[in-house]
This record gives sequence, structure tokens and C-alpha cells, in this order.
Amino acid sequence: MAKKPNYRRGLRDPRRSGIKWSIAAGVSLLVVSALVLSNARATSQTANDGVALARAEAALGANDLAIKAVGQAVLLAEDNALGVADAATLSLAMDEAGATLVELSTRVIELGEALDADPTLAALVEGAAGSGGAVLDMIEAGKVDGAGSALASNVVRRFEALRDELSSIRETQEDLLNSTGATATRIAEVVTFLVALLLPLGAVIAYRYAARRQLRNAESQLDTRLEAEREVVRAKDEFIGNISHELRTPLTSIFGFSEVLLESGVVDPTAAMDLIGLINNESAELTRMVEDLLVSARVEANALVYKNERVDIAKELD
Repeated sequence: MAKKPNYRRGLRDPRRSGIKWSIAAGVSLLVVSALVLSNARATSQTANDGVALARAEAALGANDLAIKAVGQAVLLAEDNALGVADAATLSLAMDEAGATLVELSTRVIELGEALDADPTLAALVEGAAGSGGAVLDMIEAGKVDGAGSALASNVVRRFEALRDELSSIRETQEDLLNSTGATATRIAEVVTFLVALLLPLGAVIAYRYAARRQLRNAESQLDTRLEAEREVVRAKDEFIGNISHELRTPLTSIFGFSEVLLESGVVDPTAAMDLIGLINNESAELTRMVEDLLVSARVEANALVYKNERVDIAKELD
């Protein structure tokens, strides 16, 4: 038996190819998701660093205003003691100094919250605001000289220490903001590049997969048609072999009996009639076979005509 040709030889298994592309798509999706998540985190960190930087700037401004307000209150207190400034002006300066100290504490507390409660910063603002409040208390108590001495020796030093810490925090947050901003920008560029690359790549892969699937379907249909044609050829070959055998049998008998008659002549009328009868029967069988072939050809050509007749069922059964 001839070996059936493999028309799909050399083609890869579609299931393995589909699994490979599915894994590649899954890995690509995970990479893009990780990059998007990293970009979101970097953006969030950039926003937090920006808030911390803004609060550090605000705290620095409040620190400068507070030390200047306390110094102004001391100067006005000294002028008031000398009779140069009136009490109303001094009272306004005292109120403003107290408000700036409260503002300083508020700004530093907000900054500490952005920095997860820095204990060093809390101690410095407590010392600066406390020493500034003590100076204002001395002015209210009439101890103007003591307030001036405290401002020069202690208060200014504490405010400067707080200012140095705030400046350091501002520089640190500025560096962090630049770093996280640059990182977020790079990640965003990578995500944009990958999305711009993966979208057309995904379209190409989808088109390639659809094309290969159509090709496999076409090959499957072609294999089916080829197999059907081979079945038809085998059926024809088998039919031709069978009909040749069936036709050969009556032809052999007819030929053999006629040869006997030609060689021996009609010596025995009874035997001759028997041979003639056999030849007639085989000829009738041969005619029936040929008629069946013609009917089969008319059936395939859809040209068979039926003639309806009444039939005696009982007679046919008998």
C-alpha cells in the first residue's frame, strides 16, 4: 500500500505556536503593567517630594518673618522705654510677633508631617518658638533689657539653627524631586515607547495568527478534497476491477462454447442446442450488466427517466 503523503510536513504545531505567542503576550503585558505601576509610584513620590519642598520653603519664610517680628518688637520696646515709640505701636508689633511664631510652628508641623514627623525638626522649632515667646513675655513684663540680651545671645542662635535645618531639608527635597521627576520621566518615555511598539506589533501578530489560521483551514480543506478524490479514484479502480471480472465470466463462456461449436460442428443436435442455450443465457447476463452500467451512468448524469406501472404485489411475492 502506498504511503500517504504528508502535505503538512515542515509546518509547526499550531497549538505550540499559540502557546508561545500567548506566553509572549502575557510577559509583555506584565512588563508594561510593571512599568505603568512604577511610573505611578514615581509620579506619586514626585508629588510628595514637591509638597515637602513647598512646605520647607513656607517654613523658611515663616522662620525669617518670626525672627524679624520678634526683633522688631524688641526694638519698639526699647524705643517705647525711651519715649520714641507709643504703646499702641508696640502692642501691634507684639501681636504680629506672636502671630508669626504661631505661623512658624504650624508650618514646621506641616513639614514634619510630610517628612513622617522628623524629631530633630520638632525639637528645633520648639526651641526657637519657645525662646521667641519668652522674649515677648519679657517685653510684656517690662524687662526690655533682658529681652534684648536674650534676643542677641539665645533667640537668634536658635532661629538660625532652625533655618539651617530647614535649608538642609529644602535642598534634600529639591534633589529628591529632581531625581524622582527624572525617573518618572524616563519610565513614562519607556512606557510610551513600549505602548507605541506593542500596539502595531500586536496588530501584526494578530494578523499573522489569523493568516496562519486561514492557511491551516485552507490546507485542511485541501487535504479533505484530496482524500475525497483519492477515495473516488480507489472506488473507480475497484469498480473497474469488479466489472472487468464480472464481464470476463460470461464472455469466457460465450467464447468457449462458440469455439466448441466451431471445432466440432453440429454433430449432436441435442448437445449443440444445449451449448446454444448456454451462449444465449450468458449473452443475456452480459446484456443485463451493460444495461446496469448505462443506468448507473444516467443516474450520475441525472438523466434517468422512471416509468410508473401497476404491479401485482401478490404475484411478485409468489
